[in-house]
Amino acid sequence: MKYKVELESECISGIVRADLQHMLRTMQEDLRKRKLGVLPAGIFEADLAEDVKELNRHIAAFKLILKYYGG
Repeated sequence: MKYKVELESECISGIVRADLQHMLRTMQEDLRKRKLGVLPAGIFEADLAEDVKELNRHIAAFKLILKYYGG
């Protein structure tokens, strides 16, 4: 069974914005846990310091993208 759904661009932007905001919060929580040692395995890198740097870079990128979407 197939369905075709048409959405206004504002609706699509809202969905994308909500998902980006969720992912940003998740990544910020992962960063917090990684710094506390709750996540012993790295997200991007095995080395703690490198992983924290990479998480911070990704968080900054998500914030920049959210700025574009008005979030």
